Amino acid sequence: MRLGLVILVLALIAAGKIYLSRSEMAVRYEVQQIRAERKQLRDDIWEMEIDLGRQSTPMAVRARLREIEVDQPADYDTAVTMGNDQ
Repeated sequence: MRLGLVILVLALIAAGKIYLSRSEMAVRYEVQQIRAERKQLRDDIWEMEIDLGRQSTPMAVRARLREIEVDQPADYDTAVTMGNDQ
């Protein structure tokens, strides 16, 4: 009887260890997926910041204003150039 109880307890402990091991592997996999997604999002943000930097240069702003046909004041080019020197 005692031997059977000991065997049962050892079997339950082994089953619990296997269950915890599989759960840990699943959690590690999920963490790895989240890290990969985070890296991709950081890369996307980096690309957007680069694009924003390119779009905000004085030449790009002037070109965009010409595209949407906004009337520029006569001293616009001088004001933009002077604003960059500061």
